Amino acid sequence: MFKKTAIALAVATVAAVPLAQADTGPTLYGRLDMAWRFSDAGGDADTIADLNGSLSRFGIMGDEDLGGGTSIFYKMEFKVLADDTTVSDQQRLSYIGIKGGFGSFSAGRQWSAYYNNVGTFTDPTEVVGTAYLSTYVDRISNIFKYSNSFGPVSLEADVQSDTGGNDNTVDRYTFGGTFTAGPVAVGLGYDNIKGTTDTSPVIEDVTTTGIAGSVKIGSMVSLDLGYEIADDNSANKEKAINGRVNLTFGGGWSTMIGYGVAKDDDEDLYGTTDLKEDKVTWFQVNKEISKKTRTYFEYRSDSYTVADGATAQEDTSLYLIALSTNF
Repeated sequence: MFKKTAIALAVATVAAVPLAQADTGPTLYGRLDMAWRFSDAGGDADTIADLNGSLSRFGIMGDEDLGGGTSIFYKMEFKVLADDTTVSDQQRLSYIGIKGGFGSFSAGRQWSAYYNNVGTFTDPTEVVGTAYLSTYVDRISNIFKYSNSFGPVSLEADVQSDTGGNDNTVDRYTFGGTFTAGPVAVGLGYDNIKGTTDTSPVIEDVTTTGIAGSVKIGSMVSLDLGYEIADDNSANKEKAINGRVNLTFGGGWSTMIGYGVAKDDDEDLYGTTDLKEDKVTWFQVNKEISKKTRTYFEYRSDSYTVADGATAQEDTSLYLIALSTNF
């Protein structure tokens, strides 16, 4: 009897000792996405069909509790070419950081502050994209980032310090913020690519500024709009404006319809000589099959305008149907 009582007391004592908060991770996650794509380069060119799994990825993420509301977090995410089972050498994301009441600091390859506050409004599709600027980037390598939130305002800033063979301690920096009030969200972003001093001629700074936002109208409709301008400190400026309508229906159906225009004052849009303007029309239809699996259809057409006297550039189109599942 005494032995049973002692055992019960010991068990009760152990149960009463508070356990440390469990760490969340490491967690393996990923996506398998397979798309049948059709590309039409216009004119007499044949339509090219291919099976593409380049949106597939797998990763590891988690965090470690340090106590006092502070924790270490990390993520490594790799691109997978699932149509031929090749693991790409492209690391989508790879970073480690610390977070707490002070916000978060992180280092590695991450989503840029500019993209998180502007690009997420203007570039929502899986493949077809929108009207881009030549300076467009979503993930940046070799960056230090800080982020924090203050009520309805979230702020981010990052600095890239690369070993790209130039004399700059800072090669690029971006910052941005988003204000959210009920159904309305507005984001601002700034991106500065520093010039190099070891080239001839010297490459000047290139800055990109953007503003974008969204508004929800009831439970079925939302509207997004964004405007961006890139300036290389010369007479040349690139500008892009993008808008879209998002519609959500019953039964897991939703669609996005968008239109965008990118222009280059110097008539070399995307680095293409004599290309002056690109008008983009696109849409996506999405069907949720389960909580983790969906199928979607995307379409994009590009209508190009070239400089006066230049050879016309054929309009192009891309469309695809895909099946995607997350794990």
